[in-house]
Amino acid sequence: MEATLVRQHAAMHEMLELLTSYKELTFRSELVPTLLSDLLLQVYQHFKSERAALSSVFESDDEKTTYDAHYLSVLEEISDIQFALIRNQDMQVAAVLPRMTEWVERHENLHSHLHLP
Repeated sequence: MEATLVRQHAAMHEMLELLTSYKELTFRSELVPTLLSDLLLQVYQHFKSERAALSSVFESDDEKTTYDAHYLSVLEEISDIQFALIRNQDMQVAAVLPRMTEWVERHENLHSHLHLP
């Protein structure tokens, strides 16, 4: 399972790097909505895998609740970004990259806190 989580993290990082290379593009580009949808799917699959792996690691319901709240906040953040780009299709990807970087950092901090790969 650890290899799966590492592979999924790598895939998400690759997608974010690709999105960074699209920073001058807007949502009107075919590339941006497709990549954001792929990223959302990857995040969903990752958290599903991660939650299954962590179910035996969590020592309390509070840890499970904290993790689940983090998961929901990340999905909400990606959805908010997608909706922002849909509402303003001329907005450049660069305008949302800091938010995306922030949630990746939060997720990686959670990994450190839970002693995960």
